[in-house]
Amino acid sequence: MKIITITGPSGVGKGYLKDRIKQRWPNTIYELPWYTTRPPREDEQHRCDRIHVTAREFATKRMLVTDEVAGYLYGLSADPVSEHSVVLVELRCHLLDQLHFKDTFSIALVAHTDFLRSRIMRRATESDHEVKQRIAVAENDMHRMDIVRARFSFFYEVSAENEHLVVEQSIQALTSYMPSKEE
Repeated sequence: MKIITITGPSGVGKGYLKDRIKQRWPNTIYELPWYTTRPPREDEQHRCDRIHVTAREFATKRMLVTDEVAGYLYGLSADPVSEHSVVLVELRCHLLDQLHFKDTFSIALVAHTDFLRSRIMRRATESDHEVKQRIAVAENDMHRMDIVRARFSFFYEVSAENEHLVVEQSIQALTSYMPSKEE
């Protein structure tokens, strides 16, 4: 089994990139959903990359990795992993060490905090306090990512000028990693 990880701060475009990668290899890639105790945002009602559960339900799951962000629990279920040849997962930098897979392609997306702030605020789903929390977490995460930069297979600095290229260049970088034909 191969695993593709996408790491980056809130607002950098991880979800958009994940969606485009899944469109490029629809019969090959399975995205592991995150279980979370965070209530769903209005724009997440029809997404399948997060499963919203109670804390009690969360505690019954067997997880590959777990995390806590802004008081909410997040975890990747270990159950469906072995059924798929290529698994896609979004995770924070400090969680990379919790994944113990031999064949991993790790994509890192970073950006200037002003760019992230404007993208998060454009969503209009969070209070000013929540935006400030996300930016503080983003700064910390990007600092960690820069320290371990060499561990990433592909490192991309997103800006307003180049954000349209992130998908194209990420897919190009992934092409040699993917199985030679759709399964």
